[in-house]
Amino acid sequence: MDKQDLFKLEEQFNETIATLNLRGCPLYLQTLLFMKKEYAIDCLEREKIEKTPDTLLMISPVIPKNYMGLYGLILLVSFNFAKAEISLNPNELTNSVETPDSPYFIFDIRKAKKKPSPKYRYLTVEETLAIVIQNPDILNDYTIKILNSLYQKKHRLFLYNKKVDSSQIYPVPTIGTSPPSEKEIICPICRTITI
Repeated sequence: MDKQDLFKLEEQFNETIATLNLRGCPLYLQTLLFMKKEYAIDCLEREKIEKTPDTLLMISPVIPKNYMGLYGLILLVSFNFAKAEISLNPNELTNSVETPDSPYFIFDIRKAKKKPSPKYRYLTVEETLAIVIQNPDILNDYTIKILNSLYQKKHRLFLYNKKVDSSQIYPVPTIGTSPPSEKEIICPICRTITI
């Protein structure tokens, strides 16, 4: 990888932390993530990740819900000045895969066309929120099906834009179990950087 490509990776990394800052993420968590910069960039460089038409993001920081709670995380999702909402009990959300206990990164996040290869996996609710924090416009085009988290151990979760009534100017990003039907449903996949 040449110096220009390395510079682009560093720039992308810095932008993800700047976005967290813009959304109101606590400085302590930004610092924890920034301390992992060298290792995260090294992983991206080693994996030689290429952008494809299915790429949603190259890299995204993830804050586990044990740091801010699900309500705190969802407040970081900002979409046309509307704050996201959740009408489910966050204590009844469980992940189907083990994820790091401290802030970490996911990378090579893309729309899955079929069952992912072993080096990829589906996202959890925290990871889905993480990619929408970084790029809320994803919800303009898609409803996201969250395949590695369940509600009450049986219900699939979705993240989507919801309009409550016609007077509402901006849709509200929402986590729920019954998505609207007008948008394409995607099931993003990722790879994980753990440190």
